[in-house]
Amino acid sequence: MKQAKDIFFKYIGSNFHMTRDGIISTYKKFSVSKDQEQQWINEMFENGFLKVSSEDLHSVTSLGYLIQHHNKIDYFNRFIEKIEREIDRNTNKYNLLRFAETIFSLIENLSRFENKLNKEQIINGIYTTSRILKKAKEKALPSDFKNPDFELIDSNLTQEQYLNRKINELEYKIRLVKILE
Repeated sequence: MKQAKDIFFKYIGSNFHMTRDGIISTYKKFSVSKDQEQQWINEMFENGFLKVSSEDLHSVTSLGYLIQHHNKIDYFNRFIEKIEREIDRNTNKYNLLRFAETIFSLIENLSRFENKLNKEQIINGIYTTSRILKKAKEKALPSDFKNPDFELIDSNLTQEQYLNRKINELEYKIRLVKILE
């Protein structure tokens, strides 16, 4: 059962990703019950919340993906609260932008399901996203910062300009959501 759990955790419980990588048949041989999978999902959430930190971008985006993939809107508020506590630490501009993008993506995607975010959750998420973006605008990039996305953009922009443009784009998307409320 340990091997089944390792596979399940590696693929964040996603049959799609297991299928894509050709491991689904191996996983299915273990005949893991839905109850056991649910216990593992809960364990992944608890581990994810313990690991979230302002300097560990992967921990935040992974937890956001886990919430979205499993449509766990009940974890959305805890996620927002955790991010709220983390953003006041010395987080760099890039991480703040990615945190804001993660929250906004959750708002967009979790609002589409039958079991969806309520208006209060959406407003809370938008408020937090706006607060993060405001904080990101105030931050300067460290001189040694290397943006992992920078090679994909227009070479006429500096990293700082690129991130500021991304911040402005997300702020615009937020204003559109507020118009629709």
